[in-house]
Amino acid sequence: MAKIIDILNKIGITCNSFEVQDLDNAGSSEWDEVESPIETPFEDPKLATGRCSVGREFDPLTESLFRYFIDGSRKTYRVADLEHGGRYFPLIAAQVGVAVCKRDRHASGGCGLVPVSGKTEVINTLILPSLVGESDISEIRSVVADKARVKFEIITYNMKQDKSPLDLAAAAAMQRMHDMEVSAACELAKSGALSNDVMLVIDGSLMFRNQKFDIIDFRNVIGIAKRFKPDFTVGDKRKVDVGSVVRRLSYGERTMVFKRSFRNSNIGSWFLRIRPPEKVQGSLGGVVKLELFALGEAEKENGFDPDRVNVISRHVLSERNVTPYGVDDRWATHLYPVYLTETYLKNQFMSHVAFKGLF
Repeated sequence: MAKIIDILNKIGITCNSFEVQDLDNAGSSEWDEVESPIETPFEDPKLATGRCSVGREFDPLTESLFRYFIDGSRKTYRVADLEHGGRYFPLIAAQVGVAVCKRDRHASGGCGLVPVSGKTEVINTLILPSLVGESDISEIRSVVADKARVKFEIITYNMKQDKSPLDLAAAAAMQRMHDMEVSAACELAKSGALSNDVMLVIDGSLMFRNQKFDIIDFRNVIGIAKRFKPDFTVGDKRKVDVGSVVRRLSYGERTMVFKRSFRNSNIGSWFLRIRPPEKVQGSLGGVVKLELFALGEAEKENGFDPDRVNVISRHVLSERNVTPYGVDDRWATHLYPVYLTETYLKNQFMSHVAFKGLF
């Protein structure tokens, strides 16, 4: 079977060799998610001081609300440069995947995590600008499917005058990853696996920008983000940057829930400190961002019940140990089941050397 660069050259797509570059470690933007404005307080009754203690961690024998965990991941590379129709642009390739794991007390260790059968998917992609033309892209898709050593999905993006092709290609890989995450979450919800006492954790924000899904399928889904932009504003009257609000939280404290508009729905978003500030680096270390969709007329109109928010927050707080300290520099905000799900997924990817060898 032929290498991708040789395949493209043989069908008339000039493909210039390029030292394969790992884009995920090449100074890409620190923030993958685009933050939307945080608006008014969104819980009823409202917190008088804007923050509160959620209480202590649950007893270790208390069963967690969080039984399922979804993680999406990608490895993105610049593998060559293409010339086509007088244009010169990078050829980007990526491995994109999603995994779903389930908490299982009968697994090894007494309270283990196991992959959900049939819910792990990894695809290989070639990412090209749409200016290549539909006929040439169709030929690339056909020939690569016939000649390449492994299957590749062809993804396209539209060139923009004020955007780098590298950034646009990386965003296309991210969007494909989000497609897979949303599909996995919706399938799990439709299967009847989730309930008020059996929740799904998605690693990151719930504000999927370009994916179509029924909000009802996310009734028992929570987004838990390890990082967030500290310089966007919160509040409807006296606006301050979220970093100024969050850094004052003590261990086990949360902010009020804020409303965030998303399509025709609202999301409740709040911040919780899961590690004592003196035990972490930086004033924002050990703080996670949590998101829930508002569902039901009362919740949509008035916001979330503080008792429900506190119970959920206590379950998050109870996940603070075990930690991946020493093996992941995000340990202070990385919930261990999410870390294990991410590790399992990345172990399904081809190695850097093997993937690069395809080109």
